[in-house]
Amino acid sequence: MEMHLNECRACQQVYQQNKPSFLSHIPPKAWPIMLIAVFLVCGFVYATGGAAKMANWWNGMSMADDESLEEIRKYGLGNSLNLKQEDNGIEVTITHVIADDIQTLVYYEVEDLQQDRLLRVDHAVPPKVSSERGVFDTSQASGQLIHSFKDQMDQPEGKYRGRIGLAPVKESEGSFELKVEGLTEVVKNDEMGMMQPEDFKRSIPVEGEWKFSITAKKEEIIEKPVNLQTKINGSQVKIDTVRVAPTATLINFRYKKNNPQDGMKYFLFGELQAEKRSYQRQEAGLIPGYASKVSGEWVEEQAAFESMYYDPADSFHLTLERLEEHIAVNQAFPIDPEEDSPQKFTFKGIELSIEDIDIGTETTFTIKEKWNKDRNFQRLQYEFASEPQSMQVGQENKSGIYADHKGNVYEEDDLESMVAVEDIRYFPTEMVYHLRAENGEEVRPTKLIIRHYQVTTFPDEKVQIGL
Repeated sequence: MEMHLNECRACQQVYQQNKPSFLSHIPPKAWPIMLIAVFLVCGFVYATGGAAKMANWWNGMSMADDESLEEIRKYGLGNSLNLKQEDNGIEVTITHVIADDIQTLVYYEVEDLQQDRLLRVDHAVPPKVSSERGVFDTSQASGQLIHSFKDQMDQPEGKYRGRIGLAPVKESEGSFELKVEGLTEVVKNDEMGMMQPEDFKRSIPVEGEWKFSITAKKEEIIEKPVNLQTKINGSQVKIDTVRVAPTATLINFRYKKNNPQDGMKYFLFGELQAEKRSYQRQEAGLIPGYASKVSGEWVEEQAAFESMYYDPADSFHLTLERLEEHIAVNQAFPIDPEEDSPQKFTFKGIELSIEDIDIGTETTFTIKEKWNKDRNFQRLQYEFASEPQSMQVGQENKSGIYADHKGNVYEEDDLESMVAVEDIRYFPTEMVYHLRAENGEEVRPTKLIIRHYQVTTFPDEKVQIGL
């Protein structure tokens, strides 16, 4: 009957006309008494300031609801733990645990109840994880139980929030103990709006013991086929699938090599931009088991982002912010080992020179590369021919230039974090090479060969992906 009522418009009209109402049960003689009672209540509320109190209560309830909704969007339902342990006046709370076939994420919060310091888990003294044999699948994380640490973006006043990345549990759920034995103080960098460890010379590790029994319940990963073919900055790219997991959003894509001899390409994407919100990029090192795969002329890659599992998007923009390419050239230049003066060559309009050749059982020489705003390559991959042919090569980087894509030059001290250097390139300008023969003979370099050169560009190209 309920199914029929939901689908039949005529029956819905009959129901609306005949459904009983609250007032239908009240006799007409009682209506004046009800109206007087309502006016008396409203007058009392107004006279005692109850209206303002009611409004404040409602606003508080709305804020609480908003916070609860935001927590659900981030952590889902049923993943809250709120396990607390206190030692030495410091309270550590395990707030949430999220698990899937990729990894297990443990979220924690630290509050210094006595000295008001901001403290986090000391990465140099990682927590100890113990469990029954076979609880974790460590095959993806190179045998490691703990594979990563991450600061959370939303840091409350007076507390510190972080995340510990563990290997995935094998079964649908797994229980383990996590013991925190070391904390360290962090400070907020106001310019960057980020947390960073205290100066190592001044930072004193905070000892203690905070032990927790945790049960992680795995959730299923949703795999969305995309099968999108496009060109990004001249590279042919196929986006195969998007894996929407509780712990991450993974985009599996392939790119085609323009030349089989070319080296790997590195695609750095920005955040995923959906209609209502964005999903931050996750560094590859935060995802266990990540590795590029070469299949013929195609290279399989994976881009990781913040999870949209509990707050999914129907479509989003994928933006390529930085592309690093290693292009094959195989260009050779002769070297005269007896020449004392600099031997100069030109590569892509930039002058190179070999200087200070010192022949011996360990031969050394210096290669200098000029820099100007028109230099369109960053690093050159050198190889050397010599007499004898068999020898070992060592390299020592002496100096270089940091410059952005507009040619503005930066000092190394100006680069305070990785966020600041994402659109900055490093150009080596002076390197010292050491050639050593295996049998102790003198090594005489005869030829310099450039195998590949590195080019970094900032395309800012967008790809629309629908799920």
